[in-house]
Amino acid sequence: MRAVSVLSAALLCCSVGAARANVITYDFSLPLSTASWVDSVSYALFNPSLGTLNSAELSASITSSASYQLQNLASASTFVVRPTVDLGLYFADDTPVIDTVVTGALGIVSLPANDGLTGPASAAYTAGSGLAGFGTLDTLLTDPTSLSYFTGVGDTTLYIVAQDMSSIGGGLFSGQIANNVAADVTLTLTYTPNAPGPGAGSVVLPEPGAAAVFGVACLALLGVRRRVRR
Repeated sequence: MRAVSVLSAALLCCSVGAARANVITYDFSLPLSTASWVDSVSYALFNPSLGTLNSAELSASITSSASYQLQNLASASTFVVRPTVDLGLYFADDTPVIDTVVTGALGIVSLPANDGLTGPASAAYTAGSGLAGFGTLDTLLTDPTSLSYFTGVGDTTLYIVAQDMSSIGGGLFSGQIANNVAADVTLTLTYTPNAPGPGAGSVVLPEPGAAAVFGVACLALLGVRRRVRR
């Protein structure tokens, strides 16, 4: 039993785990603000001394919540309130990375002649739906030109632009839409690390075959020692 325990311990110590992916992740949250707006976030460039950058993945999700003021200036009519926002991510030199359009729930409003209506974002209009919107977009960059924007020394800036494109359709009216937009952005860098050079303090693990031979040799020496004692 003791010999079996010694062999198990030897094999456990010599086992090699599966390699893990090398990933650097940045998360940015931009609070709810009335569009249109421009904001920016900073992140550290990938230093080539760490290894080779394989890919850069940018994910963006936006939420919107709109309210409006609408006054009919003519005869009775039905108006369609369409809250829309265009979200774009740009590098420091204005090169676009992501561009997506999100349209919130439509507000269908019927107004009598020369009447007015104010609708908050949480109010229920047609079929009980409010003027809320949600959208996501994901892009994976692997080409050398795109990866060059994420490689270097120091920090760089990513610009986030939320452009309001809301509209009101119908008869003759006076009104406006306030479209509030929030964005969450995630940047994920995946890379292959440089191989450690000689004398870099790296530990050389034995091959599985060598580990097995070592374990058998330990058992043989243990048996010889026990016979000598007897």
